[in-house]
Amino acid sequence: MSTVVAIQRQYDEVIAHNYDLDPLSLTNDSLDHAIEQLAAEGCLAAGLPALRSLDPGMGTGLFYEKLRVSARELLMFGLDLSGPHGRDRSRANPGPDGGGG
Repeated sequence: MSTVVAIQRQYDEVIAHNYDLDPLSLTNDSLDHAIEQLAAEGCLAAGLPALRSLDPGMGTGLFYEKLRVSARELLMFGLDLSGPHGRDRSRANPGPDGGGG
């Protein structure tokens, strides 16, 4: 097994599954703060055109999940090293056309 394949497998099977646990609350607190800032600027208000966002390194889609509290329509797109987790998130949150959310 090549080193690249071994690293990808480790990420897919171990790291990604545990990422959202965030035992030190570093990621969750940071994402919450970002959403608070967006809300304070009025970026999440209802009535605005759909918010389009590209989340490179989307991981398990935690930012998207937190952003769903918005009254604004969301068109979220994400990229990640872990193809299986991106597909899992897409199935869990289908978009308006039934595709990935």
